[in-house]
Amino acid sequence: MRCSTICRHGCAIRDGPTSTRHRLGQGTELDWLRRLVSYWAHEFDWRAWERKLNALNHFTWDGIHFVHQRAASGRGVPLILTHGWPSSFLDYLDMLPMLEDFDVVVPSLPGYGFSPRPPEAGINYRYVSERWHRLMTELGYSRYGAGGNDFGSGVSTFLAVDHPESVMGIHLTTLESDLTPKVDDAELSDMERSTSQ
Repeated sequence: MRCSTICRHGCAIRDGPTSTRHRLGQGTELDWLRRLVSYWAHEFDWRAWERKLNALNHFTWDGIHFVHQRAASGRGVPLILTHGWPSSFLDYLDMLPMLEDFDVVVPSLPGYGFSPRPPEAGINYRYVSERWHRLMTELGYSRYGAGGNDFGSGVSTFLAVDHPESVMGIHLTTLESDLTPKVDDAELSDMERSTSQ
């Protein structure tokens, strides 16, 4: 759909009842929505984002979209990065220039970005981590690091738990509460105890 088509169809917002005290449960506040639509139609630089996206190396494998940036040296440490929910591979776009010593793989979760919706329900950390492990194996990486945020933290954790022979380390920017390890306080050193409180 072209930007002009979006503007023709999206800029016409019906007036609704007005209230001095708006509650989100009653729908979107109309003035805010008008400003948002106007921004997307008249100010957002769609072409700049097209150029950014087109500069990346996009691939698909088994219904999964991913960006693959190889290290210039040809000897990069393989690294797979998983975005959160709801989000997209764009979370890592600004990091790619800082990771030039790595072979970086940034997949789109099933149903996000350019990955189509999965045919079945029940997508979870383990399901995605198995897909990512197969992807890294298909790309020729027998050992790799993994990183993630939000849902991606859970995926990266299960990659390490289920494939310790392949995952050399993980970096998590959030801990998923159901994956946080339970540690007996008596097993901690004094320093560990002081930093955990």
